[in-house]
Amino acid sequence: MWIEKVFINNLRCFKEKKIFFEKGINIIYGNNASGKTTILEAIYFCLAGKSFRTKDSDAVSFNENFLSIETYGHFNDDDFISYFYMDEIQKRLIVNGKKIHKLSELLEKFSFVLFTPNHINLIKSEPNYRRKFLDMITIQKYPYISKIINNYIKVIQNRNAFLKSGAKKDIIDIYDVEYVKLSSQIIQKRLEIIQELNNNVKVLLNLFVSNVQEVKVVYKNSLNAFDEQSIHKNIKKNMDNDFRFGWTTKGPHRDDFDVLIDGKSAKIYASEGQIKLTALSLILSTTFLLVNPVLLLDDLFSELDKEKILRIMEFSSRFQSFITTTQNDFLNVKGINTIFIEGVK
Repeated sequence: MWIEKVFINNLRCFKEKKIFFEKGINIIYGNNASGKTTILEAIYFCLAGKSFRTKDSDAVSFNENFLSIETYGHFNDDDFISYFYMDEIQKRLIVNGKKIHKLSELLEKFSFVLFTPNHINLIKSEPNYRRKFLDMITIQKYPYISKIINNYIKVIQNRNAFLKSGAKKDIIDIYDVEYVKLSSQIIQKRLEIIQELNNNVKVLLNLFVSNVQEVKVVYKNSLNAFDEQSIHKNIKKNMDNDFRFGWTTKGPHRDDFDVLIDGKSAKIYASEGQIKLTALSLILSTTFLLVNPVLLLDDLFSELDKEKILRIMEFSSRFQSFITTTQNDFLNVKGINTIFIEGVK
């Protein structure tokens, strides 16, 4: 997969912008606040159907009432046009003339990996942040899991409403049959993804950090159960707690994962620099799960030394990569397409 060009209207600082890209590495450089990240955001809008920065409505240029973005690209032997439009009344995304109704449909069509400075939260933040990351990768790898996760959310909502109602406990079995089946499917696929991440994250982290003996992603299962039988057993053991609190206290919606470096939790023991590189390594390891993804890498070189930057560039050259930076060190470097963003005065 690769992106050939993007046309932008009324996205943040850009009233109108056309940018053409090349296969391989595209360095998008310029001063701070010139709009470099907005270029990545435009591509992301057309691949993921939303912004990775703010509420979608906040992305519309000041004093304008609509935005539109059109991305032209190629996936395997097929060309595609992805068109995103939003105004005060509606939002729509059209791919090759067909309207997309669910964002999960895009994960079946497009293959991409995003890294931003905020992804340091993948290591440090709350479990919900990591669950979203894990489920997004799981859906990209296994698109049908999206429906299973949505059905699970509905079951949890209905189960929670029942728990709050104070109705007879034996009636909850109606919800638990589906809860157990869906939980098992979600957990098993998450574990498969984590195993694949573990196969690659150490290799990537060793590109950036020396003397790392072991890196491991560990799934934290709130139920301590994996198959349907043990899930059913443990949810029944936890029933009194669920009724007391009025909500489902354990399950895939409460699970988490931790990243261990040499047996110690990165979020507790790693330095800020190690945390950034660990998050980067984890995200880049998802490239091995996907089919020829494009890389969207925002402000990647900040606080990294020259050796680490060169290693990242070497890895990124395997894909079409979009890298934003304030540095202009890559002008006239063979195999690198540089795009200067002057900004809007």
